Amino acid sequence: MRRGTARNSTTVKTITPGDIATGMVMAVPGESREKIIAQLPLRRLATLPEIAAAVAFLCPDHAVFITGAKLPVNGGQFMG
Repeated sequence: MRRGTARNSTTVKTITPGDIATGMVMAVPGESREKIIAQLPLRRLATLPEIAAAVAFLCPDHAVFITGAKLPVNGGQFMG
């Protein structure tokens, strides 16, 4: 898909967020949520503004040459 859309000057970019401090995650019982957070390298959940900043970074006017990219915004959650 990326190559086909690039030929038409359409770029494809994805954000792969980790755990975010949303209502759904905050509804997880405290002890369980703390266990999840303890496993994250940054020891905290992402905020919605942090995810929005990553999206804004990939917006077309200043990222027109980025295509086929996956930007992990997960605080190191999936580091190898």
